[in-house]
Amino acid sequence: MKLFKIKNFAAIGAMSIAGVGLVGVGAHAVYTSTAGDTQTINAGTLAISATSTDGGSCAAYDGNGNCGSWTLPDVSGVNSTFNSGNFTVTFTNNGTVAGWYNSQSATVIATAPDNFSNDAWVCIYQTGLDGHYSGPLYDGVISGAPAAYPAGFSVASSGYAGESATPLEYAIQPASADSYTVQFYAGGAGTGPDCTGVAPQLTSVDEGGGATLTITNVFDDTPVS
Repeated sequence: MKLFKIKNFAAIGAMSIAGVGLVGVGAHAVYTSTAGDTQTINAGTLAISATSTDGGSCAAYDGNGNCGSWTLPDVSGVNSTFNSGNFTVTFTNNGTVAGWYNSQSATVIATAPDNFSNDAWVCIYQTGLDGHYSGPLYDGVISGAPAAYPAGFSVASSGYAGESATPLEYAIQPASADSYTVQFYAGGAGTGPDCTGVAPQLTSVDEGGGATLTITNVFDDTPVS
């Protein structure tokens, strides 16, 4: 992944020396003039930090002290009907260049019996801070969370200047932020933003089971083609 890209190179300074001219009798003078310019180019920094006010802790920091991985609190001891409530993760650009979404994916690790991940639901919603895309990303069984984004989603235009309709193609500008919410539930409809599905109750085959959902977002300093 490119850390920076120089688009403009420093101009080369120009220098000219005037010719020798005769002044008066037996005397001469040399006229010299110089012209140039100086341009300094500094590489920008791409620094996206993940945080949440809904609990949890940072799992890994980058070299600049930004949190590159946030672990949300466990949802434990649930019954056949449950709702975890919303957990929000916020990405803040603490760098000096825009952070373009390169990819977004999800991985699920099921705990035996792995029926739980096929019955319990998760709703993932992009909240659209700072004018970014706002809308649902996924609402269904945990095991069906998309391994790569987009995966059949119908998304509207973000409406953000210079951004296309796909969330992968928009950027988090320096000092700006974007976020998404995650909610787990069963035995009814979700209560999070745009969680419109109705999940069935868990059954006895789900007892003792569980699942770990990891959502990965990759950012680049240039738009993904």
